[in-house]
Amino acid sequence: MSVSKTPKSFEQNYRRLEEIVTTCERGDISLEEIVKKFEEGLKIAADLETTLHTAEQRVTELKKKFSDTVNTNHDDTED
Repeated sequence: MSVSKTPKSFEQNYRRLEEIVTTCERGDISLEEIVKKFEEGLKIAADLETTLHTAEQRVTELKKKFSDTVNTNHDDTED
């Protein structure tokens, strides 16, 4: 398996994780192969968690910025 240096999208990583889970659940691969897939899955899961955390932070910042803008505009119209 070759390792690509191009970052994969959240969706691509999620699909790959689903493929790994399905393959391991089928049970038609060796224990050694399951362990390799499990390791790959853990790395992907960590990447997904990082991506989600970053997105959550961005949404929180955007909501705060929006709220600050609305409050500022509301204060301006009260005069």
